[in-house]
Order: sequence, then structure tokens, then C-alpha cells
Amino acid sequence: MAQLLSALRRIDSALARAEGAVIVLCVSLMLFLAFGQVALRPVTSGFPWADQLARFLVLWTGVLGASLATRRRKHIAIDVVTKFLSPRGRAMAALIGNGLGILLCAFLLLVSIRYVAANRENATLATTMHLPIWLVQAVIPYGFAAMFLRFLDGVLEDAQGLLTGDFSYQKQFEEAPEAAFSKGEGS
Repeated sequence: MAQLLSALRRIDSALARAEGAVIVLCVSLMLFLAFGQVALRPVTSGFPWADQLARFLVLWTGVLGASLATRRRKHIAIDVVTKFLSPRGRAMAALIGNGLGILLCAFLLLVSIRYVAANRENATLATTMHLPIWLVQAVIPYGFAAMFLRFLDGVLEDAQGLLTGDFSYQKQFEEAPEAAFSKGEGS
């Protein structure tokens, strides 16, 4: 199990670095587009495709952000209950939650693949950008696949903790958000 966890963590680290870079690029482009649209208003009506591109960038930022949140176990969880549990109880609760996350992501991954494939097959184009919409939507199945892997990592980590009695890994998810950014998200 340790080798599988190690391999998953190497993949996860590479994905997190790439996701972080794409998020920075998307947010930068959104800011540039918003500023450009405002600056061009007195002269022209702006770029007709800018609003649609901004919506696409929001989609990418949201999906990749959800994936990174899952990596740090900052996804939707009921912390009120788990704060009062022992480390073993937290591991059991996380194991159940991560298991449900795997099932949900697997289902949504299949549905999103079909959705994107249908748009590709129908050659659906974005209205103002005339870009194949499936290219924009491809981030959706990616996001669910990445979250699936991160929930799987959580299940394996919690199972290993329950088997060995070592719950020291839980401390990395309890730190303040500021500390996570000072260490760098890609580590």
C-alpha cells in the first residue's frame, strides 16, 4: 500500500503544480479581459467574445480549484462533528467520506465524459468564439478524474492509518490556510 500511496502522491504533486499554473493563467486572463473591456468602452463596444471567454475561464478556475481543494481535504465536510473525534474516529469518518467521494466522482466522471463526447459528436460551437465547446468542457471530466484520484489517496491514507495506528498524517490537514501557501501548493 505504501508504494501505491507514493506513486499517487507523485502524480498528485505534478497535477497540483499544473493546476495551480493554469488557475493563475485563467485568473490573470480574466483580470486582463475585465480591464480591457472597461478601458475600451469609451472607444468601442469591446471584444464581443470576451464575456464568453471569461465564463469559460471561470469554469476552468472553479473545476481546477475544486480539485486542489480536494487535495488539501478542504472539500465539503462536516467539521463540527469530526473536531470532537479521536484520531481513529476522524480516520473512520474520513474513510467513509472519501469512499462516498470516490463513488460520486466516478459517477460524475462517466456522465461528464458522455456529455463532452455528445458535444464533440454534435460539433457544438461556442456562440461568439466559434470554438468547439467540447474543448472548453474537457476540464469537467478531468476535474472529476483528479478528484477521484485524490479521494482514493485519502481512502488509502486513512486505511493505512487505521491499520498501523499512525495518524500523524492528519496534522497536515489541520494547519491554517496561510501556512499552506507559505510552503507552496505544489509540495
